[in-house]
Amino acid sequence: MDSPRKLTRVDIILAAKAARAIVPDDECFIVGSMALLIVLGKNTRLDTSYDIDLVPTKKDVPPEQKQEFVDKLGPDSAFRREHGFYVGGVTNVFLRDLPSGWEERTNDIDLGEFKIRCISPYDVASGKLYAGRQKDFNHLMAMVEEKLIDTAELREFTKNNIPAHYVVIMRKVTDSFKILERLLQAPSELESIRNDHACGKLSSEDALARTLEALHVSKERKEHASKIIEKFFRSPKLSPSFVVKTVRAQENPDFPDMQV
Repeated sequence: MDSPRKLTRVDIILAAKAARAIVPDDECFIVGSMALLIVLGKNTRLDTSYDIDLVPTKKDVPPEQKQEFVDKLGPDSAFRREHGFYVGGVTNVFLRDLPSGWEERTNDIDLGEFKIRCISPYDVASGKLYAGRQKDFNHLMAMVEEKLIDTAELREFTKNNIPAHYVVIMRKVTDSFKILERLLQAPSELESIRNDHACGKLSSEDALARTLEALHVSKERKEHASKIIEKFFRSPKLSPSFVVKTVRAQENPDFPDMQV
C-alpha cells in the first residue's frame, strides 16, 4: 500500500458522499482518528492516515451493501488509487460501545441534504485507550501535546462516561491510561535513570530495563531500542526527549509526530 497522506475536511466530505452513494441515510459518523480533522489547527501532526473510518448509518447494513462498500471504497479500490486514501466501513455496533452521551459531543458538518458527525476528541481518546496498541499511544501523546485533550479531564471523562457494567473495557482503559501517563513523563524519568546510572546507583542492566519499561517498548523492538538507550547513557548531550521520540518512532514509523 502507498504511504499515508495528509487528509483534510474536504476528504471527510468526499468520503462521506461516496459512502452515502452506497448506503443512503441522512447522517453518517466519522469515528477514528480522522474525526479530529474538524478541530485540528493548520500545523498539526495528527492529520496523516491511510484511511477514514466511517459508520455509514445507525441501521443494519445488508451484506451486499457491505461488500459493495469494500469493493468501491476499500483498500484495493479505485477510490483509494484515485484519492490516496480509503474509507474503512465500520459497523453500527461500534456506536453502541462509545462512551455515554457521545452524540451530544459530535462536531458536525451540515451539508443540507445530510450531516457528517465526527466524534469528539475525548471519545476518540477513549477508543484509543481501549485499543491500547503502540500506535494508539503515539496518537494519544500527540493529542495531549496539541492540547486536544487534557489527561486529568480524560481520566474524569472515562470514569464518568464509560458505563460501570463495561468492566472489561474499563479495566483496559485504566491500564492504558497508566501507560500513557508514564510515556508523557518519560523525558524526566529517563534523565533521572541516566543520573542514577552515572553515579553508580543503577547497573547498566537495571537502567536499560527501567528505560525500556518507561518507553513501553514492544518485544520486537527491544534490540534496536536498547542500542539507542545505551548511546543515551554514554552521551550526556543526547536529550531525553530525542530518545523518547526516536524509540517511539519504531513502534509506529508512519506517524509523523514520531519522525525525527
